[in-house]
Amino acid sequence: TTTGEHALALLLSMARKIPAADASVRSGKWEKGKFTGRELNQKQLGVLGLGRIGRVVAERGRGLGMLVAAYDPFVQQANAPQGVRMLTLEELLQTSDFVSVHVPLLDETRHLLSRERLLQMKPGSHLVHAARGGIVDEQALCEVLAEGHLAGAAIDVFEQEPLAADSPLREAPNL
Repeated sequence: TTTGEHALALLLSMARKIPAADASVRSGKWEKGKFTGRELNQKQLGVLGLGRIGRVVAERGRGLGMLVAAYDPFVQQANAPQGVRMLTLEELLQTSDFVSVHVPLLDETRHLLSRERLLQMKPGSHLVHAARGGIVDEQALCEVLAEGHLAGAAIDVFEQEPLAADSPLREAPNL
C-alpha cells in the first residue's frame, strides 16, 4: 500500500507541477499561470505490472476518475481488478496518458523501457517509476524528455544509488 500510494503521490505532484511551483515560489517568483498542470479525470493510467503494488495503483487511480489499463503477461482479463482493461505492452504505451511501472527487476525486465519503448509512449505522456532501478533506461529517458516526446517523468529509483553527482538525470527537463 505504501509504495502504491507513493507512486500516486509522484504522479499527482508531476501532473500538477507541484515541485516546480514550489521551487519557483521559494526563489521569489510568482508564476501562477505557468504551473496549471494536467487534470487526471478521464485520463488513461497505464499500470505496468499488476502485482500487489500495481493493483493498489490501479484501484487508487480509478478512485481519481482515471481510466485504468494494465499490462502483465501473467494476468488475463478475467483475473484483472474490476474496471481495469488488460492490453498488450505496445497498446498500453501508445494509449496511456500516464504510465506507472510496477514490475520486478529481472533479466527480462532490465531496460524494459528502452529508448524504443519510451518512444512508443503517447507523445506528451508522463512516466512514473517507483519500482526498481534498471527497468527504465535512464540515458534514453533523459533523451526523450529533452526531445519533448514525454511531458514529464517522476522517478525515485536509479540504476546506481545513490545517484551520481554527474548523472544526466540531474539535468533532465521535466523530471
